[in-house]
Amino acid sequence: MSRKFNLFLLFVFCFASGAIAQHGEGPTGKMTGLTSLYGIGKVGYDIVNVNSHITDSTVMPVMIISLKSNIINTTPFTHKYPNHKIPMDVFIITFPNLENATDTVGILWFLRESKYSKLGIVNVMLVTQTIDSVYNFYFDYNNNRDFTDDGDHYVFQSYTRQKNIVIEDNGKFYSFTLQNPFIEVEDIKRNRERDIIIRDSIWRATDKKFTANLTILVSSGSGRPEMSYVPLEPGDTSMICYKAHIYSSAAFSLAVELNWFNFTIGINGSIEKEDIGERFEYIYIYNYYIEDYVERIKSSTGHWPDAKFNFGLNIGYNIRFLKVIRIMPYFGISSCIYLVDEPFLKYKSSKSVREYFKERYSIFYGSRVKFLVGKKSAFVLDIYRKNSYFDASSYFGNVNPSTFKMKYNKFYFGAGIQYRF
Repeated sequence: MSRKFNLFLLFVFCFASGAIAQHGEGPTGKMTGLTSLYGIGKVGYDIVNVNSHITDSTVMPVMIISLKSNIINTTPFTHKYPNHKIPMDVFIITFPNLENATDTVGILWFLRESKYSKLGIVNVMLVTQTIDSVYNFYFDYNNNRDFTDDGDHYVFQSYTRQKNIVIEDNGKFYSFTLQNPFIEVEDIKRNRERDIIIRDSIWRATDKKFTANLTILVSSGSGRPEMSYVPLEPGDTSMICYKAHIYSSAAFSLAVELNWFNFTIGINGSIEKEDIGERFEYIYIYNYYIEDYVERIKSSTGHWPDAKFNFGLNIGYNIRFLKVIRIMPYFGISSCIYLVDEPFLKYKSSKSVREYFKERYSIFYGSRVKFLVGKKSAFVLDIYRKNSYFDASSYFGNVNPSTFKMKYNKFYFGAGIQYRF
């Protein structure tokens, strides 16, 4: 075995990782880590370390072996891992076409059915170096010790980070992942840092230009709306109040925004459906016997409009926070169109909430956190409060309009994506 090839092995397994085999009708793809070979990466690693001991705590036992013939003896492999119950075996492998190989090594893997299982199989991998210094990987996919029926060899490309490998043996499937040995961890970190810097610089440059955003959000909110009024001719009734509990709502929104020097102005629209739970009517009547007000409660009263189309305008300012995060506080106003027109009170079925719930508007304010995942795209988290209002005094008839009051506040949480043009 050449020293050059062993130097290659020095970093192959430094960055190799695998998966415990999964038992079943097909591969699960579930991955677990594979620890590095003991001693690999240390100064002075060379041919004398072939067949060296690997710590018994290794998740997947691995051993590099020199190939003097096509006969494989697993006894040394078994002795190196006494706690794994690796079966002792001697078998013959059939080599693939190796006419262009200048050096070849074998790698033994012990693939288990689960992380804690003592049962498993010994699989062989071949790695060759060609006269052109190309490294070919040969996998025995069906574990029949014959590499001539497993298809072509595999070569890691510069853009490939890992390869998923599935081995079948008697109807059982074992899967693991092999990292690209030509990509060093330091290079990966540098590439990630460089990618972050590039994304940040592109967004910062376009922040100073006139650009457009398309934002898609899915959000949910909850709240407790209520409205009350004093009758125009109160009599014994001093006040009537309607309350409800909105457990949650689902809103799908679309916004088109224009940006210039970190300022954002946009128009937005959303379709929202609310899940309204308890609904009550409170009637406050003066009791002359006790000389105090008595509260009477009617449950399941008041059908609040629970489906609507919202449309509005918002403005905000983007603040750079770290290299790949932007925070945008914003403020906006909106109105809505009711998509249902059921009567609020059953005995007033002739009155439409679309017609009698007038002056519908909302004020909303919140903050949007953008995680820059691409040069033009971002993942968005949204949190905001929305205060809504409408005038329903004409709906109830006997109302002193100046006494009509309402509160319709909701808190929303949402997530989505943003694309910058």
